[in-house]
Amino acid sequence: TTTTTTTTTTTAAVASPGNSKPIQFSDSDLGYQYVDLPENTTFLESLAHNNNYKPGVMYTAAQQTESDGTCKTYLYRLDPTVPDEPLKVVCGPLQASDGSEDVTIFGSSLSNTGMLYLCAFNRNSILQYDLKAIEQRGSNKAAKCRREITVASPNDVAVDPNDESIVYVAGGTFERYCTFKVSSAPHGCLWKI
Repeated sequence: TTTTTTTTTTTAAVASPGNSKPIQFSDSDLGYQYVDLPENTTFLESLAHNNNYKPGVMYTAAQQTESDGTCKTYLYRLDPTVPDEPLKVVCGPLQASDGSEDVTIFGSSLSNTGMLYLCAFNRNSILQYDLKAIEQRGSNKAAKCRREITVASPNDVAVDPNDESIVYVAGGTFERYCTFKVSSAPHGCLWKI
């Protein structure tokens, strides 16, 4: 799949005060540009960036629907300094520690040393990947996480800048209903792991 930076010409209407007609404008009027993702992309939530790891480069996990109807998540590198191909596949599909490719990624964070932390909301866990090792072996290969940490309903993650062995997670709580332990997203808390 070829990726290019494009400017859309979609128009939108903004209500004007009083009884005047809506103001019409397009994305190009505002100078917006978009990076084309693969056509089968179904979910994209966050970007991870750390100038100490790779200046100006961002990473995103994009969930895609495969031809057989399953959803798999691929890791992309976005480098705005490469105008012809700003978006490149780093690896994929991403795998959890048990080899499952059923991961839905919300938040992400990247350490100075290239440790990528992804919030796997549907698994109630944080997945840790070693980007240096993944990028050295080449793209288009499945990547199993290095470590998986259980956290209820993880929504966002941040690496502690003073001690990169610690990450903070904004997520939910685990609660007991009868004999079941369930994740409760509405009862949020900050986790230190």
